[in-house]
Amino acid sequence: MNRSWLKYSLRTSVFFIGLSMLSCAHLEVEYENMWDAIMADDLGAIKKLLNEGVDPNSRRESDNRLPLMHATLHGKAKVVELLIDNGADVNGSDIVGNTCLMTAAFLGAVDTVQALISGGADLFHRNVIGEDVIDSVAVNWRMTNYYANEIYQLGVIREDVEAGRDKVRPILLEARELAAEQDIWVALALDRLDLVKRHLAEVDDVATIVTTEGSPILVAASALGQTETVKYLLQVGADIESRDALGSTSLLVAALFGHEETAKVLLENDADVSTVNYQGTNLNGALQLDWDVTSGIATLLGLSLDEEQLKKARANIKELIEARQDLQNSAD
Repeated sequence: MNRSWLKYSLRTSVFFIGLSMLSCAHLEVEYENMWDAIMADDLGAIKKLLNEGVDPNSRRESDNRLPLMHATLHGKAKVVELLIDNGADVNGSDIVGNTCLMTAAFLGAVDTVQALISGGADLFHRNVIGEDVIDSVAVNWRMTNYYANEIYQLGVIREDVEAGRDKVRPILLEARELAAEQDIWVALALDRLDLVKRHLAEVDDVATIVTTEGSPILVAASALGQTETVKYLLQVGADIESRDALGSTSLLVAALFGHEETAKVLLENDADVSTVNYQGTNLNGALQLDWDVTSGIATLLGLSLDEEQLKKARANIKELIEARQDLQNSAD
């Protein structure tokens, strides 16, 4: 036998056996925790950990971070899909209320944004200071660099982030539009009266349109200051004295947030000026509620208020209410 050929065969065998062993070693990597498996983008390992009972919604002790947020920060779109499919809360947030969708949009991570939207991410969620996902794509580079690179050490590049955001924004807007066509509350949130009308055309009684928190659509529209929508709802039979879960009427919430034109329309349609909610707050109390509390409630609703403008609007609303009271007293 040719010894050279034998040596070559042996070396080749050893080489391929070595590759095979390396391949097997890679497949059998045991990660100490979910976080390492996510960083390695190892879907097989993540599945194994999930099958072993690792909770996809268990936060990391060191920084309170969720696995889904970890995958989002590091642009692991496939991991994001896997975690959502296995029960991860797609709307889980960090300590300031930023969701994974907001974070992915902030980073311009197109694939991750699409994965989160497909997984049912809330397109209208707001963080503790009232910012939503559209605001996330408008953050300037100085702040982006600070959070992404100095705080999270992600090493992102400005050109990549901005190019990604240019693609993300239309994706978000299209997703919102589609959601508005399917859900009357989304249409209301976007101030799309045309779509609100379309939804109401399929409803026998407008009184049945109530949020899960117990707010009739007229009260919700009044709280948002959507005067034209309020006019239309009154035209189609909405009860002007309907109340939300706290007993607040449309006039009371319009007064609270300083929606002068909305309050005027409600008063012109004989809204009760003696209204009191279940907490004992009347119109005067709503008009005097301090700025911090008012702005806090407004933030939850996605309203952007200015303190001085609110004061002026409330003063004008007070005059409208007093004029209405005088008219009622003279009629009596």
